[in-house]
Amino acid sequence: MLLSLFLFLRGLGIGSGSSNVVFTGMLFYAQVALTELSLGIANQLYPGYLIALNLLISTILLILTFRRYRDNIPDARADFKNAISAVKEIMRWENAGIFIVALFVFIWMAAALRFLPPRGIDDLFYHLPPIYESILQHKLVTLNINEGATMYPFLFPFNAELLFLWAAIFQHSQRSVDMVQFAAAIYAVAVIYALGRELGLNRRTAFFSSTLFLFAPVVLAQSGTTYVDIITNTCYLAGLFGALKYARSGDIRYLYLAGAAVGLMSGMKFNMIILGLALQLFIFLRPKTAYLNARRLSLYLFLCILLSSYWYVRNFILFGSPLYPLGAHINSTGILTISGGVGAAFFKDLLLKAKLLFVNDIGLGSLHGGYGILYWGAAFPSWIYCMWKSFRARQFTVLFFWLQGIIGILMLFAIPYDDFDFVPRYSLFAVGLGFLAFGKALTLFHDNRYKLLTLKASAIGLSMLAVIHLSNSICPVFDVDEAAADYINGTLRSPYKYLSKARWDLPSLATAWDALDYLTKDNSHPLYCYAAIYRSVLWLSPVYGSNLQNRVWNLMEQDAPDVPDAFLYHFSAQEDTLYLKKKIPIEDIATNPDYTLINQTSKTVLFIRKDYFNRENNKTLLASYYLKAYPASVEIAKRQKFESGIPIIAIPYFAGGLVYLQISGMLNNDVHSVLLGFEDRYVRNTKWPLVYTFINPLSGYRPLKVAEVATAEGPVAIYKNIRETQ
Repeated sequence: MLLSLFLFLRGLGIGSGSSNVVFTGMLFYAQVALTELSLGIANQLYPGYLIALNLLISTILLILTFRRYRDNIPDARADFKNAISAVKEIMRWENAGIFIVALFVFIWMAAALRFLPPRGIDDLFYHLPPIYESILQHKLVTLNINEGATMYPFLFPFNAELLFLWAAIFQHSQRSVDMVQFAAAIYAVAVIYALGRELGLNRRTAFFSSTLFLFAPVVLAQSGTTYVDIITNTCYLAGLFGALKYARSGDIRYLYLAGAAVGLMSGMKFNMIILGLALQLFIFLRPKTAYLNARRLSLYLFLCILLSSYWYVRNFILFGSPLYPLGAHINSTGILTISGGVGAAFFKDLLLKAKLLFVNDIGLGSLHGGYGILYWGAAFPSWIYCMWKSFRARQFTVLFFWLQGIIGILMLFAIPYDDFDFVPRYSLFAVGLGFLAFGKALTLFHDNRYKLLTLKASAIGLSMLAVIHLSNSICPVFDVDEAAADYINGTLRSPYKYLSKARWDLPSLATAWDALDYLTKDNSHPLYCYAAIYRSVLWLSPVYGSNLQNRVWNLMEQDAPDVPDAFLYHFSAQEDTLYLKKKIPIEDIATNPDYTLINQTSKTVLFIRKDYFNRENNKTLLASYYLKAYPASVEIAKRQKFESGIPIIAIPYFAGGLVYLQISGMLNNDVHSVLLGFEDRYVRNTKWPLVYTFINPLSGYRPLKVAEVATAEGPVAIYKNIRETQ
């Protein structure tokens, strides 16, 4: 696909090599989006059909290129010589240094992709579940979560998420979706490089300044996640490049390519519509000799609409408004609202936001923000200088180009103060423009070798510092030490295990996700899991499993079994649990002998049907899971002595080791994993004359303390409960 598009653009004679890379990437994305939308609308979203359709398009482009534009394609040997010349010009000491740092980041991101799961917040909530449902149902799916504000994000435009669909559908796996934003970050570097070349930078300086974008803390943090901010901002930068090329050359082909970018980004987020409208002003800055008639303008608008309209038409059909739920979302969040009118409080609010952004670098250390020391110390002042210089030189097209960054910063100030720490990521393109301006500023010191050396060395050092700080990130986690050790020791389970160092509720939920993923990894048929989680952490995408082997029972409108195979509960003392589709209380499952409690934390509980483990392979996986997840429990269990044939009831920490021994043939007792406090209700309908329990004796039985287990929390008693005769 990329080769056919690249050769087609070369055949059309569009720009230099860097221009072709930018436009090839944008047309690749447009082709991916249109083919997925077409097959999804037709309910034929199958990997084979997607491959066939794109191969057909690529073949047509190649035939067209070699039949009509063959003479315009430069000789491959000439291209190779130009590439070698470019590499020689670029690879000076500073670019070699920044390249080595980038190579380290690439290796780290590859390791994170191998060992860690998608691990943001919004991605687990609403970016990924509709994509996974679309893959599993072979059509574009709009999740019908009829829970007020909870439903809003599922109705946002989803053009960016289509790239996640592309990454997941062929391998039928979640593991590859995290690479999309990192690939987008590398593409952003190429776009910024092309912008630098367009603005007169030599290859050496353009490469150095553009690569610095990769090391902005927020870009590093987002590169390994399935958020969409790098994708959306990169798309905007590509559109800005096309618009600038059109304004300076008047070549209508650049306007069409800018139109493709505007259409794509307008179908990603509502705020991108504003940025898309700002790009339209470049049309009026075109040379007077560039004639724009109605036919050309119509084709441009057609491209904008074609690549963005599906999501707006969908919302109009379903809810009567193409911009739904934008109005409701604004009302619920306070975006664009001015409390108390434009007065002292309003300006105080602006000053507080300015302090958070310009002084505190709000969001630093997370995927939400943090532009970095280098940006605020060097790139931002350089950007102001470039605007002033363009104004003084009356270069109004270039001035308007630099002013785009102001639009991005002003957009942030529309967000309420309480949510301000989450929003710097919305304007990542301003970071790219800043580093581009830094490259322009470096040209001022070409006659002062020592100052230039100091600036470049400082930039490399600060980039390395940003990479080092990434190791401490907990939103998201990038620590792969434990996973690498498990890989070497042969104790790998599920990637969700490695969220134990993350923040919020992720560590608690990860305990259940880890078990569910590991125990179902070899499934040939999906396990249908019911999820009851409170609203603010409605993270459902991990339930699907690493290989999309499971289904979220609550999200299925048809073909779901009457009774789920598994139940995942997650509770909070501050919020009510959200029961989607149907309320099934935990009490009904905790006392149901058809289900076994797999594990639990203080907030999270996972049950799976017992008959699922009737299959030998699943039973072996369960034993393996408890051996790897609860090795201390296995050692405790080995030291205990139980009379043969008497059932044992215990919480998962103790039951895990006992289940391992039972499956391994070292324990001749039926082990029942039960929630603490539910022991009496669990045995109510049984006729067991004798039962072993941990911690609590049973009501209606005569308890006999037979052993005591030493734990970090203190001694735990084991009781032999003898049923009292009626």
